[in-house]
Amino acid sequence: MILIVEGMAMCLIILMVCVIGIATDGPVGLVNFYEEDVQQRVVELGLTTPEKINRRAVISGIAVFIPMLILIPYMVYGLNGAAGFRQRFAQMLVIGMIYGLFDRFFIDWY
Repeated sequence: MILIVEGMAMCLIILMVCVIGIATDGPVGLVNFYEEDVQQRVVELGLTTPEKINRRAVISGIAVFIPMLILIPYMVYGLNGAAGFRQRFAQMLVIGMIYGLFDRFFIDWY
């Protein structure tokens, strides 16, 4: 049960990154998550510049991956007290899967 709560905490982090990114400049604010042809089309339309896309890619990458690299191990090692490779791996896998499924089925759809 605790793993589900921890997975949902990670879902909240990715949701906040998306909400803040879209709130700053609309859907163009997170165009860095789209394919290269979509990014080029947005630049052609004059909605943004390649420099802004690169800067937002760095910022959003930091905002997404730092919690994944720090918070998930902290939850597994510190809060859950997992011992041994199998237990740690399984807990990190469950949290990561919840996080990934939320991204795939909610964030990408919405």
